[in-house]
Amino acid sequence: MLSYKKDLKWYGEKMNMQIPIQLTHKITPVFTNPLETVSSGNQEPDFFIMEQPNDTFLKQKETNPEKFMGGIGATIGAQTGKAVYPVLYGVMGGILGAPLGPAGVAVGAIAGAAAGEAFEKVSGAGKIIVGMAGGAIGKTAGKIANHLKETQTTEQNKEPFSMMTLFKQLATDSFRGLRPISDEDKKMFMKNIRPGDIIIMNDDRIDFEPVEKIAGATGNWTHAAYVKDDKNTIEMWLEGYRERTIEELLSKNHHMMLLRPDYKDEESREKMSEEIQKYSAAKYDFAFDMTSDDKLYCTELIYKSLKAVCPEIHIDPLNINGYKAVSADELVKSKDMSVIASTGSDFKTNFLSRYGQI
Repeated sequence: MLSYKKDLKWYGEKMNMQIPIQLTHKITPVFTNPLETVSSGNQEPDFFIMEQPNDTFLKQKETNPEKFMGGIGATIGAQTGKAVYPVLYGVMGGILGAPLGPAGVAVGAIAGAAAGEAFEKVSGAGKIIVGMAGGAIGKTAGKIANHLKETQTTEQNKEPFSMMTLFKQLATDSFRGLRPISDEDKKMFMKNIRPGDIIIMNDDRIDFEPVEKIAGATGNWTHAAYVKDDKNTIEMWLEGYRERTIEELLSKNHHMMLLRPDYKDEESREKMSEEIQKYSAAKYDFAFDMTSDDKLYCTELIYKSLKAVCPEIHIDPLNINGYKAVSADELVKSKDMSVIASTGSDFKTNFLSRYGQI
């Protein structure tokens, strides 16, 4: 469900409102139009909701340990399996190049690893083989846990973890482990989106969560897009700068948060829109190097555009041993951003439930 996710005390001070703090940390208020709320003197939220992202998967820990553990084992196995052939081919290449000395070992290893990566990309063999093994181990562990605990499996969740289903999922390159947001949430987002807003999201077609986690981010959000107008968004995707409709973006992601920069006026918002479109020829920055402008990644595009023309909006980059980067977390943390709506997102349950067959 949608939720308002900013700190209530800070929000109240910012909007000069007295919001009664009578909630647990999982229950949050929603103001569909905060500015209108202040002007009318109405201090009550439009509604309250409880946020429990991926609750169905988490419940399987008690209701169906076999599916819970099978899903975790398969996910870990699939991610590990992707490295099997690059490593194996790299070792073989190094051995073959050994007669030529250290340089031959290095060149052979690099060439072998590249060949292994290409083979894995085409065949998906490592992901399938190790993913199936991980799923089988997890399923067995879940069965043992289920037997020891004598868990009462619910009627809705009584199906066993299916190895055939897992094979089909692993063998399908376009498989999406998590469902897109509900029609109800989509309608609420569409109702509240305004030009100039920023949408951050999580798309499980790209395994980027672990990379962000290692870099120091939460891994809850992996992508960001700018709302150009009432129908379209702007984003940096793997093929570079692109525009796509809001409808398409909402239909292809399973977790979302709608952010609204606190532009000082309409002119500031318009400048942002003009600035971000100046990067239309930019390519995607796979090196995540913020020192160049001809190549950008998604949040870098938004950060640099805001910094250039909207000095009133402050975003502090992530500092990783002197290396600066901007993840979606830095956008959320900014006190100059208002969270309008969110489905909630959690790295661990997003990542581990990918093959959980929920």
